[in-house]
Parts: sequence; structure tokens; C-alpha cells
Amino acid sequence: MARRGLRMCDLLEPELFKKKAAHVVAEKNRLAKGAYGADIDFSHEVVETLKLGEQIRGYISIPRKLLNHALD
Repeated sequence: MARRGLRMCDLLEPELFKKKAAHVVAEKNRLAKGAYGADIDFSHEVVETLKLGEQIRGYISIPRKLLNHALD
């Protein structure tokens, strides 16, 4: 089973975040349509999450980069 979630570091690259979010939303919509018979529009949440990501950008780190820097 593959991981299909979004990570905090994805917020550092808005286009990548939008692409990943679209994939996750499409999957959730398939589930919602099957269970409830309706599509759910998450576009507002994606935009709002990107805005919040800009506010917390300074607190987001990429562990791989931190570890490589610490080992150098």
C-alpha cells in the first residue's frame, strides 16, 4: 500500500502541493461519491492551506537537508 498523503515540506513547492493535493482529492471524491453519492469540492481548502503554508514557511524543514548538513 502506497502513502498518498501530503507532507509539510510539500507546502514549500506550491505547484507540487497542488498536483499531490489533486491526486488525493480525486481519490477522496471517488470514496465520497460511492458512499454518499456526491462530489466534494476541496479547491478552497487547497488554496487556504497554501496560504497557511506561506505563514509557517520558516518553521518547515526538510530532514534530509538537516541531516546532510549535520553530517558534513
